[in-house]
Amino acid sequence: MIAHHLLFSQAALAAMLLLLFAGFWGCPFIALVCEMAGRMTKRIFLDKLAQQMARLGVLIHTGIWLGCVAGGAVLWHTHPESLALTNPLARFLLSTLGLGLVGTGLLIAYFTTWKQLKKDKKPIHIIMGLVGFVLIKPLFWVPALMVRNLFVTTSGQILPAIPPAHSLFWPIGVQWAFMAITLTAVLGSLYLLIRRYRDDFGRDYYKFALPVCAKWALFPVVADLATCAWIAALVAPAIQTPDMTSLWAALALRELSLIVCIIIWVVIMKTATPLRFKGMILASGLFAWTFLVGSVATLWEILGRYTGVYVPHSFVGDLLTYLGLS
Repeated sequence: MIAHHLLFSQAALAAMLLLLFAGFWGCPFIALVCEMAGRMTKRIFLDKLAQQMARLGVLIHTGIWLGCVAGGAVLWHTHPESLALTNPLARFLLSTLGLGLVGTGLLIAYFTTWKQLKKDKKPIHIIMGLVGFVLIKPLFWVPALMVRNLFVTTSGQILPAIPPAHSLFWPIGVQWAFMAITLTAVLGSLYLLIRRYRDDFGRDYYKFALPVCAKWALFPVVADLATCAWIAALVAPAIQTPDMTSLWAALALRELSLIVCIIIWVVIMKTATPLRFKGMILASGLFAWTFLVGSVATLWEILGRYTGVYVPHSFVGDLLTYLGLS
């Protein structure tokens, strides 16, 4: 097997991209739930929070699509055969991207028509957002399946299009679906601080909205714990190697970062003056990023051992060696 090394710069960039992609799916979801809850409970602050999350989603969608266009242009000049319509994977991916573009268009309309449809045509507004959200969901699952097939395939091996029930794809996918909500809530709380002086909804609004974001961030963590146990049950018999130090260190980075985030979220939920803890809210963004860095390194270590496609080496092992701990 060939050894593959994961650099810190690669893990850091992957973590930043994952944070943005979390917002890509999570912002419309949180906006829709808050809007519907606000409609049912007649709480105006929920509607304002939904509108801000929808705006954040539009910004993230715009940035990601511009990045995709730039990446596609580079790929077209360097590897045009990969984008040729004769390639079945290219056709499948392009159709998924087309649906996603329509979904993004609907979500942009969902945000821009907020005031016009706010009173008499609220159901139409919600349906528009729901359809847009449904259309962007394949943008996660289809590319994830394609990457899975490329990532874990050895020479001459053909994998089924849909992973079997015992595949790691399912617990990792479920975990990401829930943690995307957590990460989106972190982005949302940061965005509330950035927009505070421009929107200026008053202290009462932020006293309400910041704890709501903290709750959105905290509760999906239960699913993270459950899926971690699911992953461990699947991989534990297959990944036992003489040297597990780098795997445990990567896992420690992931879990310690999450614990710090949980402490911050609980403080924001309990305090009567969340704006006094702006430094902690900003720190939650940093630790959410280090959580993703640790997640990328942990997954790298696990998949190398589990699939046998490569021998995993990462920056975590290099750091332990430098510190004399390995």
